[in-house]
Amino acid sequence: TDVVLLSTAARWFYTMRGIMSGIIKVGTGLGMVIAPLFIVWIMKAFPWRTCFFILGAIILTSYVLLAQLLVRDPALKKQYPDNTEPAEPVGTRPPEQGISFSEALSTRQFWSLCLVSVLVVSCTYTILMHIVPHVIDVGIASTKAATVIAVLGGVSMAGRLVMGAAADRIGTKRALMISVSFIFAAMCYLPWARTLWMFYGFAVLQGLGHGGFYALISPTVAEFFGTKSHGVLLGSVIFSTTIGGALGPFLAGYLFDVTNTYRVVFLALAGTTLAALMLTATLTPMADKGSTAIMDKG
Repeated sequence: TDVVLLSTAARWFYTMRGIMSGIIKVGTGLGMVIAPLFIVWIMKAFPWRTCFFILGAIILTSYVLLAQLLVRDPALKKQYPDNTEPAEPVGTRPPEQGISFSEALSTRQFWSLCLVSVLVVSCTYTILMHIVPHVIDVGIASTKAATVIAVLGGVSMAGRLVMGAAADRIGTKRALMISVSFIFAAMCYLPWARTLWMFYGFAVLQGLGHGGFYALISPTVAEFFGTKSHGVLLGSVIFSTTIGGALGPFLAGYLFDVTNTYRVVFLALAGTTLAALMLTATLTPMADKGSTAIMDKG
């Protein structure tokens, strides 16, 4: 669902692409907050099989109805991105700008962006899986430890809006580097956090970077490769994140079992995030957003 919505937004919005992507990602975050509360409520009223049927019916109906409002790109409605008019009348529908999927596969930028995603998501997923056990190990009660995740999630939603808006002002590459820098700073700080308020400070840093990174993936793909094959390219980059999401928590757990400490794990994640930050700095977006992307294949 994310790929469809984000790719549609990338075609409809150019100057506000970042903030619109951020709003969409805030929606997914709100869903993660609201859905469990709703599920608990209906499970008190109905048997679990009935609950699954109700949830399935709601999801199917809402998806089908809301999908009718989506249009792939404004040209199909004889409109223009950002609700603007061209300087000169256009007689025919202009071709979508950008490169094809096969062309993107031969570029360094595509594979570098995939690798950045693997490295960053290996960190974000590891934190989501292991931060609460670590906080408990430090000596903080489990009920209070769980609030660290709540703070991280709340700040993450704010980060999606803040960094999305920042991308529209300073460019997606700079905004992406700032987001990854927040995660790197959080990883460097975490091994020495010992009180609940220190962990809240970590959650703020991590949340800003976490939310910003996920909001910026779609605008980054659009800026680097255009919108011609945005859907399949975005889907491919997001698919690559599943590698990091699967390996990160597993390797972190293994490293903890071997060393019997999370400090080594978090320092390793700091190194991983630093590598992602350095790789992001080498990425070269297309020079002219209005022309067909000419990518560096070196």
